[in-house]
Amino acid sequence: FAVPVDTINRVAPELIEKGSYAPPNLGIEVDDVLSRAIARQFGVAGAAVFRVRQGGSGERAGLRGVRMGARDSIIPGDVIVAVDGKAVDSGALLAARLDDHKPGETVRLTVWREGKQLELPAELQQGE
Repeated sequence: FAVPVDTINRVAPELIEKGSYAPPNLGIEVDDVLSRAIARQFGVAGAAVFRVRQGGSGERAGLRGVRMGARDSIIPGDVIVAVDGKAVDSGALLAARLDDHKPGETVRLTVWREGKQLELPAELQQGE
């Protein structure tokens, strides 16, 4: 198992100082089951945004989570397909891409929304 030196340099001091590491995040919840369903139905591989936490950086960036439609239908929210141009196909890969950055940095998210791709800047927040 190889760990990039940049990761060690970023994580080790926080582990020593605080005894734990809270990775940067977007203040969202993603769902891999929903991601796979969207990939099957729409042909879009990415991390499906299930919920956007109020006041989080995802909300400030304009990310949208799942919503309920007429007759209890589910309307997909955004699907994050890339971070800074690097492809994302799952919640785990999204977390790994975000972990290449520090809280406070701004990343460029490529998002699939209702059949269109958008670019959204998002400032990373401290993990919880």
